[in-house]
Amino acid sequence: MVEPDGSVYLEVALPQIRRLLGLQDRNPGSSTYGCFDRSFWHYRVLDFANGRQQEAALTLALAYHISHPLNPYFGKEKMKQWCLAALQFLTAIQNGDGSFNEYYPHEHAFVTTAFAAFAGSEALLLLNEKPPSTVEMLTKCGKFLLKRDELEVVNQNLGAASALYNIHLLTNEEKFKKGAYSKIKTSLESQSPEGWFHEYGGPDIGYLSVAVSYLAHFYYKTRDAQALAGLKKAVTFLSHFIHPDGTAGGEYGSRNTFYLIPDGIEICAQVDPCAGYLAREIRTSLARKGFSPADLDNRYLCNMLYNYVQAYRMCNPVREHTSPEPVLYEESGLLVEKRDQYHMVTNLRKGGVFKVFCHGELVASDCGILGRLSDGTLVTSQWLGTSFTRKRSGGSTQYVVTGQLMKVPEQQMTPLKTMILRGSLTIGQKYVSDLAKNLLRKQLITQKNAVPLFFERRLTLSSDIHVTDKLRGTGEFAMLHLVTNASLIYVPSSRYFRITELSTPLYLTDDLSDLFNTKGELVLERNITCDTWQSPLRNPPGAH
Repeated sequence: MVEPDGSVYLEVALPQIRRLLGLQDRNPGSSTYGCFDRSFWHYRVLDFANGRQQEAALTLALAYHISHPLNPYFGKEKMKQWCLAALQFLTAIQNGDGSFNEYYPHEHAFVTTAFAAFAGSEALLLLNEKPPSTVEMLTKCGKFLLKRDELEVVNQNLGAASALYNIHLLTNEEKFKKGAYSKIKTSLESQSPEGWFHEYGGPDIGYLSVAVSYLAHFYYKTRDAQALAGLKKAVTFLSHFIHPDGTAGGEYGSRNTFYLIPDGIEICAQVDPCAGYLAREIRTSLARKGFSPADLDNRYLCNMLYNYVQAYRMCNPVREHTSPEPVLYEESGLLVEKRDQYHMVTNLRKGGVFKVFCHGELVASDCGILGRLSDGTLVTSQWLGTSFTRKRSGGSTQYVVTGQLMKVPEQQMTPLKTMILRGSLTIGQKYVSDLAKNLLRKQLITQKNAVPLFFERRLTLSSDIHVTDKLRGTGEFAMLHLVTNASLIYVPSSRYFRITELSTPLYLTDDLSDLFNTKGELVLERNITCDTWQSPLRNPPGAH
């Protein structure tokens, strides 16, 4: 197969602009002219508009700007006018403190403000336009973003930094430039020596590529040496987690995402061989119909489509690339094992979830224990915070992962909860918004609620893979399995369908609840080999 050039980004992105434009209110006489939140302006099932949907303005600006035989939108005046209308609508929905809302009224969301401000400012710079009301709106965004850092979810902090630098370019106000460099500094200080940025306690592949995107755009405009050093560490880490079949990431990351945002990687590819390797692999995956903007829902199409168009704009022929070696990252627990027989990726600090590839194809995906207790509680071994040990013997290496099963949050909104949240936000506004966000973040993502059930996963790696799972403790199960695909925490940009899901079974085992309930413990043993894959386990003889 001929190595694809950067046009592959346009091949996958441009057909989606028709869908994107269908989300926008393009009626110039409408009071919601420019709005991309179709649930608000068209279906009218929401009473506020999501500010992040207006990031789509940047896609329109890029489509208007880029001359290419594949691009029917180039130079079309309506594209420019619709872009400016999107930014004008963003002005109309801005909160008084310069922020925007995404999930509920009076949210004052840092991430929404950072990402919308970046996209809006980038669009104006690209179009060489400075509408006074839009520049004023972005200035208010900048003042809001200067007030705090977000270091638990660092991609948001880097988005704010890149937005602030763009606002500086539009306004020539030094405080925004100073604020941008300050956020870059705090973000890089929080970067792990392994190269990743914190995403709720660990590295996540998709969100790290988002961080790389924003950091790379900052570097592209400033040529800052510290930003470049941080980028090189990040793309070196990322380069280990694009798989032989062209997929990337998954449940072994802290937030379970399996996409790679390409534009920052393409910027880095001109100065770093690991980024060059990533860029080549991403292009090849897209050419082979891998994960692309077509797989995104409408919400994230607005948020991510422009990254693919930007990737075309930023790409050049990859001059050099370096294929990564096997590695164990002790801090994060991520292990990439490459042998003649297989390629394996596992997170030893997340219950030992793993993926195995043979001959370039996925042959095993294991997301650990998933069970429902008799009281209805869903529990899993797939949670950040497990411990592991390593022991080598001859040509084999054994990893032992230990931890407790954790409760899986399954909260849903109800009419009563909605009424209480809305009422509290209306009365308390900013204070209640911060309180609600922290509470939701804890309940849906970061909180660890252990149950008295203890597991051990033993991975013995040689020419094949031997897996021993043990479970013991107090509790009665209504259902108990090992599962192949299970994203269990709340992450908005996860759980999109991948064609590789069809190559693995829903469960790796029959229901093991009766076996555990009878004995109060469980032991499962199996081998994974490329030629005769021994999973899934159906009434496994090694179970006792």
